[in-house]
Amino acid sequence: MIKTILHFQICNPVENCTPTQHADIAFIVDASSSVGIDNWQLVLRFMNEVIDSMVIGDDNVRVGVVLYATRVEYAISLLEYNTPTEMHDMILVSLG
Repeated sequence: MIKTILHFQICNPVENCTPTQHADIAFIVDASSSVGIDNWQLVLRFMNEVIDSMVIGDDNVRVGVVLYATRVEYAISLLEYNTPTEMHDMILVSLG
């Protein structure tokens, strides 16, 4: 469902905005208790679906996650994981 709602292109302005797979993307996520477990699961699913639509890797799209509640926490660095599988595993272990 989220994939059908969310449609985007990462563009390279030098080449007339042709689709490219080079970007650094950071999810800034509210991790406070007010989010609730059901909404938290929706957030995790959203991140995983966005990751699935990208070419993850050092020379492609790098993804990071920053959590905030009473303090800010860098949960996943842009440089840490280079495959969708690694990202999914880290989201499950660290955030799930």
